[in-house]
Amino acid sequence: MKNSEDIIKFYEQKLTLLEEEREVSDMYENVLRFSHRSVAVMGIDHKIIWINETAERMFGYKREEIKNKTISKVLFGEETDTSKVPKALKDALLGQVSVYEHIVYKKSGVKLWVRVHMHPLYNRKNEIDKICLYGTDITQEKAFQKRIEESENRFENLLKHTSDIIYTIDNTGNIVSINAAWTRLTKYEQEETINQHNSLFLHPNDAIKLNEERENILRGNSYSFNIDLRVYAKNNDIVWLNTTCYPYYSNTKEIIGFNGIAKDITEQKRNQCYYELLSKNVSDLICLLNKDSIYQFISPSIKEIAGYEPQELIGRYSFTLYHPDDIIKAIQYRENVLQQKTSQQDSITLRFRKKDGNYTWLEITAKYFFDDFSDEYRTILSAKVADIRKIEEEKLNAKLEEERRLNRIKSGFVDFVSHEFKTPLSIIKGLCELMNMGLDDEILDKEQLQKDIAGIDFETRGLIDLIEDVLIIEKMENGKLPLHTKRIHIEKIIADVNDRLSFKIDHTRKAKIEVIGDPIAIEGDPKYLEVVYKNLLSNAFKYSPGSPAPIISIQFTEKKVSIVVKDFGIGIPENSMHNLFTTFFRADNVGDIEGTGLGLSIAKKFVELHNGSIFCKSQLDIGTEMVVTLPTI
Repeated sequence: MKNSEDIIKFYEQKLTLLEEEREVSDMYENVLRFSHRSVAVMGIDHKIIWINETAERMFGYKREEIKNKTISKVLFGEETDTSKVPKALKDALLGQVSVYEHIVYKKSGVKLWVRVHMHPLYNRKNEIDKICLYGTDITQEKAFQKRIEESENRFENLLKHTSDIIYTIDNTGNIVSINAAWTRLTKYEQEETINQHNSLFLHPNDAIKLNEERENILRGNSYSFNIDLRVYAKNNDIVWLNTTCYPYYSNTKEIIGFNGIAKDITEQKRNQCYYELLSKNVSDLICLLNKDSIYQFISPSIKEIAGYEPQELIGRYSFTLYHPDDIIKAIQYRENVLQQKTSQQDSITLRFRKKDGNYTWLEITAKYFFDDFSDEYRTILSAKVADIRKIEEEKLNAKLEEERRLNRIKSGFVDFVSHEFKTPLSIIKGLCELMNMGLDDEILDKEQLQKDIAGIDFETRGLIDLIEDVLIIEKMENGKLPLHTKRIHIEKIIADVNDRLSFKIDHTRKAKIEVIGDPIAIEGDPKYLEVVYKNLLSNAFKYSPGSPAPIISIQFTEKKVSIVVKDFGIGIPENSMHNLFTTFFRADNVGDIEGTGLGLSIAKKFVELHNGSIFCKSQLDIGTEMVVTLPTI
């Protein structure tokens, strides 16, 4: 009985132990199942016994799919490095833990980088009968590591090949590191430079300046500095560097040194030196313009020449500074320069507006070229002041022009006298001889006598009118023409002129007058305005024989009145239009029609005396329009 009870008690204890082991096993399995790492258990024969859910998600296999299969057949592929696996298995069988990394493949064929921990598993007899593999997906880590390595390689290449000097110095000024650009620029090898004090290579004055800037940072007065320094190359040539330097810190936030980058600015400094020499010693103006004639550079001599600071003109359109009367000439010169039709000796002289609003004469030479630096075409201008020469030249030209004008007037007046005076005087002389012959023969016809006297009167009046016109021209030339203005109605003056001329010149025709708008009075000299419209309307009658009567249109607006005298006559040739208001000028197509060439020049002067304007529109064999505009009250 006792034995029976002992046996029962033994099995009860055994059962309890088994249940405890199962609970412990289930607990570990649950821990492994929900681990964030993939877990696989395999036997000594390398066949898979069990994997957790993380492994299923990571590799895409269900536990049943790979059970009793070797890991190498399931996960290994072309890029898997298997060289570390045998040693890891051997170590595991010896009770050691191994860690290695390699590429494996998911069920979908996607590659993964995994970090594997291989652990031995012991049975109750403390014998190794299984192996556990913990796997962590390190694909992103590897990609990041690769990017870091690539970045480091790029940075090393940058340090090696950049033209800028990259350096590190300690707090005392000793050079800790420096890249290859230093050697290329100064010919000092890195071995000759590292651990040397930077003052060994610097101009003494710049070594002091650099030390002061570094001390300012150490005292907390600044965070970085940027200065220009002179460095002595190995052959004693001076190299100018623009350097930017900033501190780097220890883990305790203390400054332990300085990093810096330096650029070679030797050429810029040389150009700056030349620029200052030119600025201080050359009085000519030098300008650089882009393809749109915008100032890109202008030399400091502009201050002396025109009163501007150079920066006041940078970005401005150059043509806005020329005198309006010179712009067309400047544009033509620019076009010739762009088309390379000019030589270095060709120049243009024009007026340039100074800062005070006055103008100075500049003699400008230009060249068009391609600027490789800006990758565009530009124009360079060289200019010198030409005021004295230009003023003398203008005086001489004005004198010559005045002499030419006087000669033209003199020549015209001689032609005018020989024609306009000779003809009526010859008629008068002939009529007088006829009258004398009649008296001598006592056969004088009273009716014929009246006609001859009327002819003499007509020609005499013509001569008087002619002399008056000449006297008016002379007074206008000498500025002695008085203007007596009063409030008048221009439409009444024109109507009176129309009545007299139609009666005197052509009894069969009378100009038609059209008034548009409400008549408004103007301020003017009625005597002179009557002359204006007598001359315009008499021309309209005279140069349209056999045509419809002229039309006079008078249009009133708020501030002005426009009078158009239109005829349907012979018209004016286009090549005569520019001389139309010139004294003694007559167009080529007037033929035998009488005229002096004074009427339009007088009309223009009188209109301008009244602050008005006059212009002409004409077509050959169609007619002419003379348009006068006067201000109203």
